[in-house]
Amino acid sequence: MPKKNTNYPQLRAKMALLGYTSEELSWEAGLSSQSLCCRLSGCTDWRLDEIYRVCRVLEIPPAEIPAYFPPGQLRPGAGRWKS
Repeated sequence: MPKKNTNYPQLRAKMALLGYTSEELSWEAGLSSQSLCCRLSGCTDWRLDEIYRVCRVLEIPPAEIPAYFPPGQLRPGAGRWKS
C-alpha cells in the first residue's frame, strides 16, 4: 500500500496548542509512541477506538472528528478509519 499524503495538520496543531508531544499523547491515549508516529505519518490506518482515545485526551468533540481525521471510509468489519 502506498504511503498516504497526510500528516494530520489540524491534529498536530491541537497537540501543540495543548502542549502535547507525540510521546506524551501516545502515553495518555494508551498507544505506543511508534503506533502514534505511524498513524500521524499516514503509514497506518487509525482504528476507531484510537481516534476516540486521542479525541478524549485532546478534548475534541465527536462532531469535530472529521476536521482532525479527514474522512475516507471504514474498511468493512475492520473498524479502521481510512484517511
